[in-house]
Amino acid sequence: MKKLFFPFVVLFLSVLFRNVFAGDSSAIASFNTDTVQCGSGSANDTEQIIVHNNGSTLLHVTNISIDNSLFTVVTQPFTIRPGDSAAITFVLEEPSLLDITAHLLIASNDYGHPVDSISVIDLADLISVKETPLHMFQLSSYPNPATTMSNVYFNLPSPSLVTLQIFNSFGTCVKTILNNILESGTITVPVTFDFPPGMYFYKFSSGNKTTVNKFIVLH
Repeated sequence: MKKLFFPFVVLFLSVLFRNVFAGDSSAIASFNTDTVQCGSGSANDTEQIIVHNNGSTLLHVTNISIDNSLFTVVTQPFTIRPGDSAAITFVLEEPSLLDITAHLLIASNDYGHPVDSISVIDLADLISVKETPLHMFQLSSYPNPATTMSNVYFNLPSPSLVTLQIFNSFGTCVKTILNNILESGTITVPVTFDFPPGMYFYKFSSGNKTTVNKFIVLH
């Protein structure tokens, strides 16, 4: 009797250990994609992925995060019934001049994949930059490299609303220099640097045309 009872106890404990400590293997998460390519590279660009429960029990998504501070996850943890689907939404908060990569990390009670990773790629929208070469506005800065200040020069063919911003190498806007209607002519704008040394970008917009120029800050 003891010989028959002992294997039963071992089997019972092994199943209990698996279900309690290792998670529920009957909840299976699947996704509509393993890579998300964001569309515009602009602020408030909203993207979604779909998660489906292919298992036979409730799928508990317990944590959703993304490893790049330019993005914000909107969706809170949730539960999906077997056979149902739900959307996970995240937003690019800052405009990007550079290509950005990130990983959306999704934790659940899927025993086979307790943490799923979805690649996120945001390709900078440089189409307008390519269509508007630097020489059209004669955009330049001097000195470059600079230490504490520099002058930005550009030529405006006609009066228009001009926006001039500075972005760091992560694609985050660190300073807005101009957002005004200017008269035509050659314009000089002094710029004071109050941010760390490194590579930066001027983004110049006039009407529906945009161009970008690189500069370096040294301390």
